[in-house]
Amino acid sequence: MATMTIEMPANVTQAQMMQALDALGCELRLASDGRNYKAIPKEGGFSGKDRHLKRIAQAHREAWGYQGGYVLLFKGEVCGWKQALDFPEGWEPGTVAIDEAGRIWIAAGGNAYDGAERWDPTESAARVVRLPVRQPTPPGAA
Repeated sequence: MATMTIEMPANVTQAQMMQALDALGCELRLASDGRNYKAIPKEGGFSGKDRHLKRIAQAHREAWGYQGGYVLLFKGEVCGWKQALDFPEGWEPGTVAIDEAGRIWIAAGGNAYDGAERWDPTESAARVVRLPVRQPTPPGAA
């Protein structure tokens, strides 16, 4: 079973994290260090969900006659199409982009209000949750 360690910045609420994990088909478990958490695919694996998302994207592409570009999904539903995968700040973290070849990108970093910071390529949407770690500024540093 593949796992991924997650470090939560102070400005991410537990509710936001749980919502993102649920949308990705993962559950949250406390890591062995007792401070961090791991996102683990729910029983049955996530590859089935990947196939499901790819089928949804392909059906949307065919219904609208799109050539190339990226079908965007959020919480398992189509939320748009883009010719180029740019401007991640226009999409909420956890948004999945699927190209014509079935490759997957995930909007990562950022937050729901300001949007994502980047598009991360991934082999599976199970690896979606990766939040930036913001280090506190040491006292006296400007």
